[in-house]
Amino acid sequence: MKQLLAGQERHIPSGTGRYHTPSHEHYTKKLSVRLGAYLNARLRKDLAEKHRIADEIIEELNTEGFTMIAKNGTELTTLKQKRAKIFVKFRGMVRSRQNQERRSPFHRQNCG
Repeated sequence: MKQLLAGQERHIPSGTGRYHTPSHEHYTKKLSVRLGAYLNARLRKDLAEKHRIADEIIEELNTEGFTMIAKNGTELTTLKQKRAKIFVKFRGMVRSRQNQERRSPFHRQNCG
């Protein structure tokens, strides 16, 4: 069984100073594909659709043999916990995308 977010952080020396877990990259691929559908569901306030999207992702992770683990190291067991984790990840992606759009097009040149 592979474990997600079990605290085995490895540093990616990209100059960002951030730490990524192997799970971070794994989730990002799955979530970025469905980000548009998630945002549409959120805009329409369609809770059933949001849950369906999260359940698809959870199902994919299960079939690939992953167990979902919280930041404190405990395993997430209930569907409600797993959905909550995925919604939080979506929220972070939306926020980072909004920040990216807000930046100047010359941001990379200006910062350093």
